[in-house]
Amino acid sequence: MTATISSILLPTRFSVLSRRAAEYVRVLAPRLDARVHIVNVVPHTELIVDPGMAGVSMPVFGPSERELVERAQDKLAAFASEVLPDLAARITVCALFGGVRDGLVKYAADNAVDLVVMGTHADGMLKRAIFGSVGKSVLEHSPCPVLLVPVHGAPR
Repeated sequence: MTATISSILLPTRFSVLSRRAAEYVRVLAPRLDARVHIVNVVPHTELIVDPGMAGVSMPVFGPSERELVERAQDKLAAFASEVLPDLAARITVCALFGGVRDGLVKYAADNAVDLVVMGTHADGMLKRAIFGSVGKSVLEHSPCPVLLVPVHGAPR
């Protein structure tokens, strides 16, 4: 049985990690004649406490889920044209809302993705145990192979 790669997922948080992974996608997609899915998962909004309220915790609510996804969709279009300008005909962009790992794994399964390419901080085991790693988590749950591109010294 020969593995074929006709669909590549490039998750992004619009960071140095995503840009580095995009360099690999730029090389792989044309050689494999593969489609590219660039996906941003907007995480659940966190509770924000107003520090000026002297001991009173009051949640401050930001933009709606729809507004956050629309903003991310616009950023995705700009990101795609910046990092993969020659692949525009092959690219699908999608902004999702929810848990990052679950969103990426579900997107990969629902869209028959053959390969996930994502950057990772390349931290040692101790830092990974303390801070966690989205890349490691996606690798452990992905329905397809994951190429983790190490980016040493990338800001968090």
